[in-house]
Amino acid sequence: MLFLKNLFGRSMLRALWALLPIIVSTTPEVHGVCEVSWALYEPSCKPQVVPPAKTFRAGTYGVFVINGPAIPGCTRLAACSETARVYPPPPPSPLDGAVCLNTNGCYQSIDEVQATGKPWNYILDFDSGHALMVESVIRRSSSSKLVSYLDTLRPLFCAPSDGVNDVDVLERLSALAEAIDNDEVTSPQVIHMSFGRKHESDDALGANCVTSENACDGSLGCQIARVLAHLERPDPELPPRSIAVAAYGNHRQPLLPGEFTEVTSVGMLDLTLFAYDGTVQPANETPTGPDALMPGNGLCLELATNEEDTPIFETP
Repeated sequence: MLFLKNLFGRSMLRALWALLPIIVSTTPEVHGVCEVSWALYEPSCKPQVVPPAKTFRAGTYGVFVINGPAIPGCTRLAACSETARVYPPPPPSPLDGAVCLNTNGCYQSIDEVQATGKPWNYILDFDSGHALMVESVIRRSSSSKLVSYLDTLRPLFCAPSDGVNDVDVLERLSALAEAIDNDEVTSPQVIHMSFGRKHESDDALGANCVTSENACDGSLGCQIARVLAHLERPDPELPPRSIAVAAYGNHRQPLLPGEFTEVTSVGMLDLTLFAYDGTVQPANETPTGPDALMPGNGLCLELATNEEDTPIFETP
């Protein structure tokens, strides 16, 4: 059901197959408005900022300064003032507030993951029951040689009522790049993002930052794409070190980051037709043109059986 054999090797394919619960349900937009002024500086820059300005590093990609003044003596690579776009949260879940669905192999920090010495997946998602279900199914359907770490998105750069936005996503991906480039952690096999926001007309669609004339050159969306490209392959002469995978969207509406050219977009397989006669096609609500299809509405995992001795589907 995952047709990526020509793109990736066997080990990467197994890692991708572990990422079954990739489809997210869209919810109404969060009506928060957060104006952000940001700048990207060369990696050697060591800015000293005073709150409310904030800064975070992205390894050898660069240093971001949010709502701060220009940094003397540092080369500025990109900058913009814009409205940070919001990612709608997943629907409420009975599991909201829980810690783990299964304590066996449930890792709460990257340090714990690294201590296992095993290849790993990085999962970025909301602090929600949806994230716990995603992490649990990935872990339970993966090889025992592969472990996962769940990192959570929270509204850190604007008011909590404004919701999670582009800056929050950028900060988490940058923190991962910082840890990898400083040899604090190994590169994950897969960077998994089972969330997304509406693609606006002036959004960049990749690290080449092709935008409309009304968009900043180097918008926040473009910076997310560029950091993802850095995480995947910082040196174009070398093989990729990670693969970024994201939900492509529901309601026939593509979502970002799934629509970025640097990301493997995954849509929902029409599981009813597939179970009936083996037909492989996207579900009706899947946007046109995903890179891969997965059974997002029913996971064919033989985790348990009913009285008729048939598989019970786990649905995240």
